[in-house]
Amino acid sequence: MTRIVLGLAVLFIVLLPGNALAIDPPPAGNGALKMPEIRSYENLDVAGDLLIIVEYELLYGSTTRSDPSPGLIPEEGINEAYFGRLFDGVTELDSVQPYGKIIPNRGYSRGIFSFYDVDGITVETGLKVILQGNPSIFTGDPPSRSASLTITSPKNRENLAALIRSLASSFSGKWYSDEEGMLYEEVSPRRLNSPGETYFLGAIPGLRDYTSELFIATMVRPDFEEEVFDTSYIDELRNYWEDTSFDNALVALAAYVNIPKIVLSTAILLGIATAIAFYVIKAVKRTEIGMFAGIFVIAVGSLMGLTPWQLVAILAMTGVLALGYMWFYSRSAS
Repeated sequence: MTRIVLGLAVLFIVLLPGNALAIDPPPAGNGALKMPEIRSYENLDVAGDLLIIVEYELLYGSTTRSDPSPGLIPEEGINEAYFGRLFDGVTELDSVQPYGKIIPNRGYSRGIFSFYDVDGITVETGLKVILQGNPSIFTGDPPSRSASLTITSPKNRENLAALIRSLASSFSGKWYSDEEGMLYEEVSPRRLNSPGETYFLGAIPGLRDYTSELFIATMVRPDFEEEVFDTSYIDELRNYWEDTSFDNALVALAAYVNIPKIVLSTAILLGIATAIAFYVIKAVKRTEIGMFAGIFVIAVGSLMGLTPWQLVAILAMTGVLALGYMWFYSRSAS
């Protein structure tokens, strides 16, 4: 008995109707499938790149183009049922799915799809664009429409921005009955609003990089250039006195006392700075003024190559701490 029940269950499952995708071509056949315009643009993101934009019209309906009969619209969206293909002769260069997520009637209306080649397409003739139904989900031969493409003088990013604004205005009248549309009409130049950004970024994925002026919020990619550092400036400071009488005297004295020349010149500079600081303090009765005078002398000496810059930085830090002590701590303690 158990075997009979299991056999009947298996037979029931096998005989269940499947959910295979199967749709009919447009009622008017290929006459409802058109590609009225194909345009090309170059040097948008990198030098030598090429963008091809294909405008199409695909209708399911027997009344008006702007309001197809709802009962005739397939359950599968246009991105599932159709795809665009780019050929060079018999060689397929690329294929894409039309973007129809925000288009009414599941995408079966007017729209665009695009091909982008970062290296550019060098051939000028022999290119062909095909908008074709997906053979796996059509009941018969899938509908297809092809058009030749000749690339002779591609346009630039300014022309692309003008095209997108024109298409956005045209599609707004086709897809929307309210005043929302796909553009911010109150700004100049006009920019894409949220529905406009959603559709055109779906149809042309790199559009924000190609024409950032179409968007309210734009992103830029910083062009980083690595800085190359060398020791030319410090070498210039070290050689400030080179081949002078003063330098020759320092070299001779350093050899005589058996210490490096930079140590000797630093000791001489510190002695001069200390003497000047002492004289200033005695003259103006202000310790901080004398300290500033001494540090200034050392900084000038460093510019003349008499002492390393590191010493100037240490003395400057020490002077700041000493001034802070004199101005704040010592006064509060008294």
